[in-house]
Amino acid sequence: MLKLELYKIFKRKLVWIVFLGVFLLVFISDAMYIKNFCFNSSERNKLQYQLEKFESYKGKLTDERLEEFIGNYIQEEYDYLHDFMDDGKAVPVKKLFPHTDFDIHFGYFKLWALYFGDFTKYIKYICAFIVVAFSPIFSYEKESGMQEILLSTKNGRRKCTRAKVAAAFLVTNVMYLLVIALGLPPIFILTKGIGADTSIQMTPWLMSSQLNVNYLTLLLHAVFMSFIAINVILLITLCVSFLAKNPMVSMCVCMGVLLALRPDVMATHVNIDIINKITSISPLNAIDCENLADQLPITIAGIKIQWIYIVEVLYCMLLAGGGIFFTRVLTKNQKYYAS
Repeated sequence: MLKLELYKIFKRKLVWIVFLGVFLLVFISDAMYIKNFCFNSSERNKLQYQLEKFESYKGKLTDERLEEFIGNYIQEEYDYLHDFMDDGKAVPVKKLFPHTDFDIHFGYFKLWALYFGDFTKYIKYICAFIVVAFSPIFSYEKESGMQEILLSTKNGRRKCTRAKVAAAFLVTNVMYLLVIALGLPPIFILTKGIGADTSIQMTPWLMSSQLNVNYLTLLLHAVFMSFIAINVILLITLCVSFLAKNPMVSMCVCMGVLLALRPDVMATHVNIDIINKITSISPLNAIDCENLADQLPITIAGIKIQWIYIVEVLYCMLLAGGGIFFTRVLTKNQKYYAS
């Protein structure tokens, strides 16, 4: 029955188009990185210079280290180091990070910072595939009248429903692993791991972050969080598909749920911390670990709890609850149309 459900999913040409399109977009993005930094001699030399310079000065960020580095580093027009300078001089570390109570590790960060934006896009491509491929998985049978027939058969209530859910999770997670396998290597190939131990606060848009992690740790959080988030998004899509009467309604509702709140828009127009936090935990936004890392921690009984950890626990609970709902509750509550 699982093979039959997989066949039904990939029988649709649109599913194949989006499936292959996701890998094509990831491949093109990776190819652009490789082309720019490996085959373009000018960019390759710039990257090599940056890696060597930052690596030679890496360590605890101090006024002396920052001042010495800036004095011996040739800056570019769009170099993020301009955020650490004022009138050509290094800004004191205390002034740059007035609310940070831990040591910041200085090191290379530019390509790592740029990469996180692309990594988030890779995962959002998978979300688009989920909506296209699985929003009709239940709703199409309702529209075509097939549901009454299936629920009148011996295995139509439990085994068929579980096979649909299993097929959806299998395809989604295999696709996720393939995208990760294709998308992660370039950052390590290009940087040779240099900058992995740099504090994320070295990135200008993460300077206010109170999360004490380096880029490698944040990347691991991103991989873990994206894995949970896409499975939660899949559960939402399956729920909508089960309740909707036709695939088009199901697809539109799923897109609306996923795209209803955007943290960049909310931060621009409603710059209130609690609203930004609520926005950041919506399914599509939870994939963006940079945004989660930038949220201020919550203090409970004098203990600071980082927002990214709260969201990870919350989504683990949602995933577990959703799994129980589909495998236990939903299949039992469906009624036969004929005895």
